[in-house]
Amino acid sequence: MIFFRRSHPFDPNWDMTLELRWRIWTSGWRGALVLLTLITVPLVMWKGPEAYKQLKVWRAEKLVALAEAAQQKGDFKEAANQLRQATLLVQKHPLTLRAVAQYQVAIQDLSALKTYTALMETGLATTEDKLSFARQAFRLGQPEAAAQVLTELEAMPDIQKTAMLLALRAEQAATKETWSRAHELASQACAGPGSEQDKTYAQSVLARLLLNPSETNPVRMSDGIRLLSSIALQPDEAGLGALGMLVTLSQNPQATALFQDRNVQPLLDAAERHPRASAALKVNTWNLRLAATPDKRAEITQAFLARFQDEPTLAIRLEAARWLNQKGLHEQTLAMAESAKLESRDWFLIYLDANAALGRWEAVLSALGTKDQAIPLGLATQKLFELRGALETKREINTGDAWRDIQAALRQADTGERLYAAGYAEKMGYAAEAARIYRQALERDDEVQPTEDKLGRPRRLPVTWAYCAPAAERWTSKNSASSWVKLPKSFLKWTR
Repeated sequence: MIFFRRSHPFDPNWDMTLELRWRIWTSGWRGALVLLTLITVPLVMWKGPEAYKQLKVWRAEKLVALAEAAQQKGDFKEAANQLRQATLLVQKHPLTLRAVAQYQVAIQDLSALKTYTALMETGLATTEDKLSFARQAFRLGQPEAAAQVLTELEAMPDIQKTAMLLALRAEQAATKETWSRAHELASQACAGPGSEQDKTYAQSVLARLLLNPSETNPVRMSDGIRLLSSIALQPDEAGLGALGMLVTLSQNPQATALFQDRNVQPLLDAAERHPRASAALKVNTWNLRLAATPDKRAEITQAFLARFQDEPTLAIRLEAARWLNQKGLHEQTLAMAESAKLESRDWFLIYLDANAALGRWEAVLSALGTKDQAIPLGLATQKLFELRGALETKREINTGDAWRDIQAALRQADTGERLYAAGYAEKMGYAAEAARIYRQALERDDEVQPTEDKLGRPRRLPVTWAYCAPAAERWTSKNSASSWVKLPKSFLKWTR
């Protein structure tokens, strides 16, 4: 027997055997601790990685819940922050992919379809996910992406007659221009089972079909306006989309008559109180009043000024000034823009445009020569206005050197400034210079911008193509195509 000799508090000659020492350590709380350690260590080594993974998923669920709560309050910045943290914890997980896709849909991010595609690739997408994927595919003008998913969904007996699936099938029929079938399916969708959101979506599909360019029946088109107007009163995403569509329609000369003598004030009120209505939408809904009562333009303008000239929110006042400028009310525009012209690039451009429209080029050149404060314009845009001002005031200037300076400055400019410069060059009559700027933008641009198909649905296109195509079409029809020979062949093919 092995003995350990050590001092004891009561007996200095006391000897402790190893067996006695083990009994002491395995008795009472010490024993429980030893036993727990012997059980826990192997268990952690066996199940540890899996348990840690589940812990991360649990934490991600909490972050997703916080993101959804922030989103409900309209705090999309906080929602994005919470989702970012959740994604860092569990990447490419159905939980986070679904939450991110829904967030992207809410902010109308074009990446939503890509995120839904990643969710589908996990093999854990729900029926609701597949329906959302198909809906986003149609929203972005990619019906071929939705076709396979729709075939799969149509084979599910429990959802075959639901409002959402029938509405998606109506969308699919519309892309094939089988209008009568699309109308039939959309009408069935409006009467089909589903949530209120699904039924609202079905109603919006039907409204768009009633307002499509091939429709010539004024009664049906009027029904479409009425249906959209009822949706627009809702304080949700569907209401926001319907308001935007109505504003767009009110500015279409072929559709303006549909608004005459309608009571559009509830639509303006809906835009004012909608929690996610943009500054532009709140202002542009006034186009509905002009469309409804075109003979009261002066009265509407006075009411518009009374509403917006002392608006405390700078973004809303900016859109109001832009609206006035677009309506040819340049004096009123200057009254709003004078004090804010150096606040931002947009304010300064509106100020310059209004002065230019009134022929006040000396005021334009004076503003460009401001020395006491920085001018909120890119160098290329500033030089472009200086060129135009010099030409309009008959100053002596070498246009060749001026355009070389502008082109040199544009090499450091962003896409937005390039596109503005190209459009302005076309407006000035310098087609060759505009073409050169567009070519530079095409060679370097990787941004995207939504454009609309014939049913008013956004689709994903390169931002410069969306701008260049109309210009290319105009110039190649009026002039020779020599200005465009250096553009990519794919671009020329697309524009034609």
